Amino acid sequence: MQPKLFTTLTPALPRPMSDNPSGGVSPPPPPPPPPPPPNGAAPNGGDKKFYEGWDPAVVAHIEASKYPDPQAIAAADMNARKLIGVPHDQLIKRPAQGFEVDPKPHIAALRVLGAPEKPDGYPADKLFAPVEGLGQLEPTVQASVANKFTELGILPWQAQGLMGMFNDLSKAQKSTLDAATSAAETERTGRLDAYKAERGANFPKDVSGARSIIAKFDRPLQGDAETLKAAGKLRVDTNGVIMTDKDGKPIPKGEYEYWLEQSGQGSDPMTIRFLAQIAERFDPSQFTPDGGAPSDQPGAMSKPQAAEEERKLRADAGFMKQYTTRGDPGHGAAVERINALLKIQHE
Repeated sequence: MQPKLFTTLTPALPRPMSDNPSGGVSPPPPPPPPPPPPNGAAPNGGDKKFYEGWDPAVVAHIEASKYPDPQAIAAADMNARKLIGVPHDQLIKRPAQGFEVDPKPHIAALRVLGAPEKPDGYPADKLFAPVEGLGQLEPTVQASVANKFTELGILPWQAQGLMGMFNDLSKAQKSTLDAATSAAETERTGRLDAYKAERGANFPKDVSGARSIIAKFDRPLQGDAETLKAAGKLRVDTNGVIMTDKDGKPIPKGEYEYWLEQSGQGSDPMTIRFLAQIAERFDPSQFTPDGGAPSDQPGAMSKPQAAEEERKLRADAGFMKQYTTRGDPGHGAAVERINALLKIQHE
């Protein structure tokens, strides 16, 4: 038997790795530490408090403040040290209830931060300065806004921010309104030009007739002279001078006339056509010189009414241009209108 050069060895199975030098199985990791005891309970779970044996006054403070552990006491001490040296009137106490329940503590806190106690504490020159394109708020509106800001405890910088936002919104609203007004005016002007072209030489007569109807049936605006003047409701001549009657009293505009002026309907061809058609039904020759004509007789006009109508026409720059310009298409109708009124006054 030949000798073997190599001896076959059976490999040993690998042994599990272990941090235990003795080769045994490692023990499991230790459990996490228990949470801190609540309400000052002893760490071992017993009845002993962490502040047991402390000064009774300190114990009473801890229990009243409900500090759960020494760390909470240290944190409170840190916060308290931050207030050292701060004036008492600068300390702000957090309100216990919401503003809707009791607004007074909230307002008091805002006062500490600088909210004015009186409306005049807000800088009116900045808060209510004139705005380009909008003008300035009326004094009564300014006072109302300042009072509300004071009532709510609004800080001055917040008030300026709110007014800035209000002005921006007002500008945007005005821009939209101006665009709509301009579009409506452009459309109305186009219809008026078409109506002028349609009526030709008869257009001035239509305008004159429409004005005569308004003058005949319109009622003067009511109110004292100063109020009417402030509202622009008094008649003025071509130079802007307020017109007066024979007694020197200012002459108010008519209710319908003023509405036509303010709404722009006075230049609407539908309005002119409608009033002109009514005027065609009135025969100036049937106007009676006295003021006692029955109301069921259309066209009846007294001498005072005719005089007033003549005065209105002569105060109208457009009408007088037609009346004094022989080559004007409306010259003939204007002359006829004045002559008819003079006839009533002097018959």
